[in-house]
Amino acid sequence: MGRLRISELDNIDLAKRNIFVRPPEPPEEVLMADPTNSVYIGRTKIFHVPFYWTFQKTTNPHIAVVGITGSGKSYFVKTFLTRASFVWGTNAFIIDWAGEYKDWVKQTGGKVISLARGAYINLLDTAGMKPNDRIKQGRTETSRGNE
Repeated sequence: MGRLRISELDNIDLAKRNIFVRPPEPPEEVLMADPTNSVYIGRTKIFHVPFYWTFQKTTNPHIAVVGITGSGKSYFVKTFLTRASFVWGTNAFIIDWAGEYKDWVKQTGGKVISLARGAYINLLDTAGMKPNDRIKQGRTETSRGNE
């Protein structure tokens, strides 16, 4: 008797065989963290366990936020940055080609730098500079009126 190929099975047979299953949720000790030193992300899908993110538990504290249009990426980023600011006093540098964050940044007391055509800021040149000097570096005469 020959091997049965997945392409020869119909959906009902595949469902009965339990070939495709969700991975288990991480244990609570991974999901839970001290609320005074972490950022609340939400609840897990299966067990509804609260998930708190903290950079102390990660090997590399970078985050990528991906999803389809309308899935809540911008809302998540704004909420995450606000919570991280309250918990750790962090700052953020947002590169926003579409201008979507401009009003929110102003409302939260941030500074918006609008670069005119031909103007640029070299992030490698900003090391060791005071924040106000970094802001001035990105300005040009034509961009000052666009803030």
